This record gives sequence, C-alpha cells and structure tokens, in this order.
Amino acid sequence: MRTAFCLVLVFALFTYSLCAQNFGSESAWQDAMQKTTEDTVAAKHYKVWGAASAGLGGGLIIAALKNQNRSGGCIGLGSRYDYICSGSETANWGLLAPAIGAVGGGAFLVAWGLHKSTKANEDLHRLRQYGLDKGWQVQLGTTFRIAYRW
Repeated sequence: MRTAFCLVLVFALFTYSLCAQNFGSESAWQDAMQKTTEDTVAAKHYKVWGAASAGLGGGLIIAALKNQNRSGGCIGLGSRYDYICSGSETANWGLLAPAIGAVGGGAFLVAWGLHKSTKANEDLHRLRQYGLDKGWQVQLGTTFRIAYRW
C-alpha cells in the first residue's frame, strides 16, 4: 500500500512539473512576466535586509558580551593569581536577547530570499522560454520593446 501511494505521488509530482502554463494572450503572459520580475526584486530585498539585520545583530552580540554585568568582588590571597570571587559575570540580557533575535530574523530573511529568488528565476526562465516559443516580446514601459529572437 505504501509503495503504491509513493508511486502515485511521484507520478503526480512528475506530471505536474511537466504541465506547461498556458496563457490565453500575450498580455496575460506579459502580466505574469511583470509579476515574476517583481518577485525577483522582492527576493533581492529580503536578502539585503536580512544580511543587514544579521550584521547589526552580530554587532550587538559583541557589544553585549563585552559589557557584561559584574556583581560581587574579588579578594586577593597573597599571590597575584589567587583570588576568591564572590560574584560572577552575567551577560547583558537586555542587549543580548534582541541581538540574538536580530541575527535569527536576519538569517531567516536571507534564507527566505534565497528560496524566493531561486523560484522566481526558475519561473522567469520558464516564462521566457514560453514567450520565445510563441514569438512574443516583452514590453517595458510604453515605448520600448525587447525581442527574444537573436
């Protein structure tokens, strides 16, 4: 039973990937191209802002670890390396917690941007190939036309 289910699932996924998207008109295809191009730009923004957030969070982590809270005191015992310390050093959690969140959020945004970028580039390539097969052109703005025939 499990094997049959796996075979049906693989067949369904394989046939789904082979299904070409059919656009009724050139304007519908151009709209899809524009949306996919916008997705590519949005993915780039995810990656840039994620890297900036992770970098800022990394700087805050360094600052939080350098400025640790010290409590108690140390008493020397005669030798300059023998100390009895009654306190301890704790991290500055008021700064460290948001810094860890910024690094984690930035890493998530970068990973999400990479995923979206890969998907958008695959869709863009597929749409360009579809337009090339139909002999369609991409229209930028109102006056420029770029043909995909070389």
